[in-house]
Amino acid sequence: CYEHPDAQDTLPYQRATFARPQYHFRIDHMFYSYEYFKLISLLDPLSKSDCLLSLGSNLEDRSLGLPNQIVPSDHLPIGACFRINKQQYQKQRQQSIQTSVNSSHQL
Repeated sequence: CYEHPDAQDTLPYQRATFARPQYHFRIDHMFYSYEYFKLISLLDPLSKSDCLLSLGSNLEDRSLGLPNQIVPSDHLPIGACFRINKQQYQKQRQQSIQTSVNSSHQL
């Protein structure tokens, strides 16, 4: 599983985002542009005790699954907090505006 280097200072990634007995997969993803966003933190939707009850004690344990009494879905929520790179964002925005202005003058 790939984890962006910025994630090293955040909570560890979830073992699975989809879990059924015998099948645990990380199938839900969030894509972002490192150029415009800096990852600050990752959502950890389950406490350690809820994770044990829902996903088992280790990566090889696939006997448990979702939904259950803790998680009403077969997918765990994913989420993250980002910091916007304002300088890069404003630069890109200015370029987009300029491109749009240039295009309208060509008509």
